[in-house]
Amino acid sequence: MNLIIAIAPAALILYYIYQQDYVAKEPPRTLVRMFLWGAFLVLPASVLENIWYINPLGTGVADRFMLSFFNVALIEEGLKYLIFIIFIWKDEKDYDEFFDGIVYAVFISLGFATVENIFYVTTFGTQTGIIRAVTAIPLHTVCAVISGSYLSRAKFIEDKSKGNLVKAFVFPVVLHGLYNFIIFIDSSFLSVTVFPLLVLFYYRLGLKNIKMLSGK
Repeated sequence: MNLIIAIAPAALILYYIYQQDYVAKEPPRTLVRMFLWGAFLVLPASVLENIWYINPLGTGVADRFMLSFFNVALIEEGLKYLIFIIFIWKDEKDYDEFFDGIVYAVFISLGFATVENIFYVTTFGTQTGIIRAVTAIPLHTVCAVISGSYLSRAKFIEDKSKGNLVKAFVFPVVLHGLYNFIIFIDSSFLSVTVFPLLVLFYYRLGLKNIKMLSGK
């Protein structure tokens, strides 16, 4: 049961994103490959997060900030971005329209999130899986949507290519880091007031970009 709870949220989102690709569906073989690459990234991410020179062990606000933005978010979003650039960016055949950037970025990101979620749910139980289904899994999705949307802008709008490539990396790091920071500082006030609003904002941001680039 826990395994289903761990996998189902990402599977549903992947199906939804795939169905939003109205112009031309991406090759299942490539999508599976990107998902598996994303899943593999959990291993190097966990290693890098422990050996990265920015790895504060204190519990102060500054330590939590550095850990959130410059360790976890930077490494995880950076690795996903790297996989996209290496395997998708120059693919002229399968990466030929705007929404493709979102599709591929989401498959990479949710490959990562699925494996991460399995670890969390099998360790901490069903309640953790339910909470992550509406928070952490959508977070990874929104970060991927934002990254993919700017990667597509960089690919198909040449005069703004460099700036959009930077935004495709920086914006997800900021979104991911802010999410982690609110959790890591362990404030009941922020958890009850700010965190739900942040999650709702991320939902809205993701759906807005999906709608804008899907051509619906």
